[in-house]
Amino acid sequence: MSGHYVDLLIIGFLYGILMCFIILAFWRKRKGPSSDDDDDGGISVPQNPILDLPPGVTLPTGPGVKVTDDMPEEMPV
Repeated sequence: MSGHYVDLLIIGFLYGILMCFIILAFWRKRKGPSSDDDDDGGISVPQNPILDLPPGVTLPTGPGVKVTDDMPEEMPV
């Protein structure tokens, strides 16, 4: 065998060993204590966002304006 084939064989062997180590590391990380709570483990997010608006600015309370075909897409300048 020439040197190129030996190099490819060694690279393939080392790639396989490296993939085994990576897969085992991820499997160990995924296994954890199992619990019966409904919490997904993420950060709890409140329903409404907390915004720091300038004085005099309020959020709209209604459903908003429906866009129809007769409304222009851009405002004329």
